[in-house]
Amino acid sequence: MYKKFNINKSVKVKLTRHGIAIYKEHYANAGLADVTVNIDNEGYSKFQMHDLMNIFGDSMYMGGNLPFKTEILIEESQKEEVVEKTMVVVSGNYVRFIDKEGKSFYQASNLKDIPNPQINDTAICKYGLCRYDGKKWLQVLGG
Repeated sequence: MYKKFNINKSVKVKLTRHGIAIYKEHYANAGLADVTVNIDNEGYSKFQMHDLMNIFGDSMYMGGNLPFKTEILIEESQKEEVVEKTMVVVSGNYVRFIDKEGKSFYQASNLKDIPNPQINDTAICKYGLCRYDGKKWLQVLGG
């Protein structure tokens, strides 16, 4: 079974001497010669996964001198993220967001540009937050 993992999340690895050398060389090539590797009390260094891949990717191959131990720690979320599916429709004059119940939310420069709005559709426009009552757009907030 697989679980989704965002490469912006943090991982911890135990760098080898070779890995520390690669890390320092990576930053020296970017003009930062005096870089210190942060290692915690358990011997781990923390990276966002995309940084780990960027810094050490070229040195990861079968039979190579590995830059870190093969077991990594993946940071667990304290709170599980809930992502609702939203469909986005882009037109020249408006953007329409459709939530999982089919309700629409618009962003438009002119409410007249929104085709066939439904009762209780919502829009952000130059007037603020507006809601369609079935006949016309009514300002709810802002202005």
